[in-house]
Amino acid sequence: MRVAGILLLLAATAAGGLDASPIAWSVEVLPTELSSHQRLLGGVNVEFRHPVSEKVTASVRFEDSDGKVWENRTAVDRDFVQYAFVLPGDYSVSVEIRHAVVSKKLHVPPLKREPLPDLWAGLPRVEFITSNPDSPDAWFLPEIKGRLHLPVETRNPIHIDVLVNTTPGERFSAESGGAMERNLGVLIPALKVLLQMEPRGGSVDSAFLDLTGRRDSGEETWEGMKAFLTSSNPRVIDVSVLSKQWKMRSFFLERLASRLREPDRVAIVLSGPAFFEGQEPAGPIELPEGAAPRVFYIRCRDIPRWMLEPRPRPRPGARPRPSQRASFALPLDDLEKPLDTPVARVFDVITPGQFRRVLAAVIEQISRM
Repeated sequence: MRVAGILLLLAATAAGGLDASPIAWSVEVLPTELSSHQRLLGGVNVEFRHPVSEKVTASVRFEDSDGKVWENRTAVDRDFVQYAFVLPGDYSVSVEIRHAVVSKKLHVPPLKREPLPDLWAGLPRVEFITSNPDSPDAWFLPEIKGRLHLPVETRNPIHIDVLVNTTPGERFSAESGGAMERNLGVLIPALKVLLQMEPRGGSVDSAFLDLTGRRDSGEETWEGMKAFLTSSNPRVIDVSVLSKQWKMRSFFLERLASRLREPDRVAIVLSGPAFFEGQEPAGPIELPEGAAPRVFYIRCRDIPRWMLEPRPRPRPGARPRPSQRASFALPLDDLEKPLDTPVARVFDVITPGQFRRVLAAVIEQISRM
């Protein structure tokens, strides 16, 4: 029988006799891809051909070419996917259930284009992801302790403020809760990446902005961040704040400007598309002119991968249709417009690869300060 994708009938024995009925299951090694956490994501997909009557222990192991092993055990009673962050290289990936083992090979190629060649220096070769995919923890992955290598060699000590806009734009108001969750699924990994920057002699802080509720919350731990995020329900808006919604852009600019009063401060704004109807007029943000930008606005959008890839050929020999990426171009939104000045730079990000290039550009700009 072939190893790849075969159906296994497993009979485990203990104390000289059968201790469980046979289980039919199969294993598929998933191709690696760059994740929003700027780590290569790999994994295995395990499928049970028949329902499992009780939980069984599944062990997933990664072994690198030097013989080092990483293992994660979990109790399962249904199909599951075990994800892990991995570094480029060759691995033997094995799954064990009731003393039966399936082993497969995994080759993880390096990125074709690497704007940050030292980003993974010092990381463990394998880190398992164990957060519940239905929990907010799946955005931040608090169990992942490996730190990206992001030194920022500035001429003078600086402080970097990372501001996250948690308010979905009104164009998504029909399902604003879902829009907020999609935004956070991209923005929180980006925030975690940016918090790993290490400006020489400086520091990095973060804050969440709830423009509807006019809240500005700086949290140092994931637990504090999660408490703020889970307390925000875009479907429920207090009547007292409705009269202030037309000032959301003004509130954003006020909170941004308050952090840039000193010349040694820089702000990075993370946001989904922010289109708000009926906002009061607001001119460009007023900051002292300098040699380098002090505001970096990164607008992130979650676009399904199938919409970014070329469409399949309609017939043999036909030219592939282009991707639909051009159709995703958006005009400046209501938070970008007042930042269209020499002291600010605006970036539009769709894919993790684009964010990686933007991150390199932002670090290069800040390093000039």
